[in-house]
Amino acid sequence: MRRNMKVFFSALAVFFLAACADLPGKAGGPSALEKRAEARWEWLVQGKVAEAYAYLSPATREVTSLEKYSGSIKPGRWRSGTVSKVTCASKEVCSVEVDLRYFFRPRGSPVLELSKTLSETWRKDAGEWWFVPDE
Repeated sequence: MRRNMKVFFSALAVFFLAACADLPGKAGGPSALEKRAEARWEWLVQGKVAEAYAYLSPATREVTSLEKYSGSIKPGRWRSGTVSKVTCASKEVCSVEVDLRYFFRPRGSPVLELSKTLSETWRKDAGEWWFVPDE
């Protein structure tokens, strides 16, 4: 009986570890989602809007041209974007919190460096994570 319980709990542990293996934010380093979210922000920090545009979901790119997206972006404003937290509602939809540092120049004042946390929605489609902007 004792051996059966050991086998049962071992199998149960393996099951739970396997179920969590594909979820973002697992232990052992950044997940694919965290890497993609930070890579997108690195492109924005560098002012490379076309490269950041490639991280938009395919559905978003169908209705938002690169020109329209570029018009909504202010290159040179951001200093850094770092993922601080990933929360998943399902295996396909996650909220990514990004700690953002950026420059701001109030009228008649020197440039300020500010920070805030943004919440972004990311969706997994065909095995890849894509940014879905709120509009």
